[in-house]
Amino acid sequence: MKKFRRGGIACLSMSLVLMFALCLGGCDTGNDEDANPDDPIIGTPVDPDPGKDPDKDPKPEPFSVKYREGYTPEKFTIVTNTFSALCGNEGAMLVANTVTKSNGDVCLVYAIEVDLAKVDIHAGSKDNKTLDYAVGKQVPYEQSKAWEKATGGQVYASVNADFFNPGTGLCVNAFVKDGVIIKSGHNDNGGYDYKVGDHDVPASAPLLFGVKGTKAQIAPIVKYNGDITDPDVKKPVIQSKLGYTAKFNGKQSPRIAIDVEPTVSEASVLFNAPATMGMGRVMKIDVTGGIHKLKVLENTTNSSEKTFTPVAGEYAYILIPTGNSNNVGSAKVGDEISFEVHSAGGLWNGYDTVLGCRQALVIDDEIPATVALENSNGAQRAEIPRTAIGIKNGKPVVFIVESLYYYDKAEEGDTHGMSVPEFAEFIYYYGCSQAANFDGGGSTQLIVRKEGEDASTVLVRSADYDAQSGKNPASTRSVANTLLVTSKTED
Repeated sequence: MKKFRRGGIACLSMSLVLMFALCLGGCDTGNDEDANPDDPIIGTPVDPDPGKDPDKDPKPEPFSVKYREGYTPEKFTIVTNTFSALCGNEGAMLVANTVTKSNGDVCLVYAIEVDLAKVDIHAGSKDNKTLDYAVGKQVPYEQSKAWEKATGGQVYASVNADFFNPGTGLCVNAFVKDGVIIKSGHNDNGGYDYKVGDHDVPASAPLLFGVKGTKAQIAPIVKYNGDITDPDVKKPVIQSKLGYTAKFNGKQSPRIAIDVEPTVSEASVLFNAPATMGMGRVMKIDVTGGIHKLKVLENTTNSSEKTFTPVAGEYAYILIPTGNSNNVGSAKVGDEISFEVHSAGGLWNGYDTVLGCRQALVIDDEIPATVALENSNGAQRAEIPRTAIGIKNGKPVVFIVESLYYYDKAEEGDTHGMSVPEFAEFIYYYGCSQAANFDGGGSTQLIVRKEGEDASTVLVRSADYDAQSGKNPASTRSVANTLLVTSKTED
């Protein structure tokens, strides 16, 4: 059972919300009329505790945005930024960056700087489902409310995450929520050349973002060597899958695959799909306690080919064919088993949250050459709203840029979108050493908590958002999964 620390919940001030609304209309948010527009203008927070002696009561350094020193952007000039702690928690700092591109177009790029020592990041899914997950879509607001209802915690911000099939709601890449592997790998169309449209792969390796305690990372599903634009290099990355390892009685098992027929080299666990096995060991496990507290109900030997079908959210099966040496088969009835995520090479071992990204924007503190090569999802078009995730000084930063021009709804003064190269340069200038592109276009949306209400405020609108709907956060586009910035959890 998770417990939640409920620190100060003084929420985002109405004045700041109004300022953001003005920014969406293209206003100048500068606080110095004589300032050089080529220089960043950093807002100064009000001292929350004036009058005390700083020598006797030292305060932490005030928050400010630190852009990359010694780097001059080519595609834009940052004019100004304003910032505030979401819901009063300085672990989630919302920054509104007003950006003027080289052609004079003005963009508004939100950044949420996340300190995982003070807040958490979780994945949202439809109705907050995990082991009983059924493919489907839901608006980010409803995903966040489902998370709050299930946990008793509070969501400070919700953002759309992975690309998805609009018809089914199945996400494109691997997806792990609360330690449960909902999707084990990337879509695989059998082609790995980014220049061929129906292969539907990025020029870069498709990346994943994940959280493990206070650690966050952006990385491919498996390490690779060579030129990632080469189809032969990309193929094993696309084909790699996440699996589980099991822990029981202090022992750790080898890797276990998910929802597939088992092999002599790899046992399988069935959570949401049936599978057939001949001779081997069959373990029926109770899943009602969750992925970290499974209980062995039965452990029997199967002597003929049979099909085993789990009941989602109630019980599952572990199938171990004869000849497979997976030691989880020695678990006895009543034993508890804990599953953990496992990946080839170990990059994602033990991660409880993994969300799929697509194009690489920043790799190892450089903008990769693949950014200029990307040809999927309108990568080189300028007027597209975009969402991304970055790592800055070891901490996650979520980025959101809106463009009503993309929806043909623009009025004079509305802000513009960015191309992938423009977005990558901005995120690099912001100071991120790693970054990847989430779903964008009409799926781009940012919803934050509003002062004094149990509802939320839509700061960035999706294609389905109706400005006349009373800014109802439930009126945005349904998506496969979301990134949720939440109150801090404790085990």
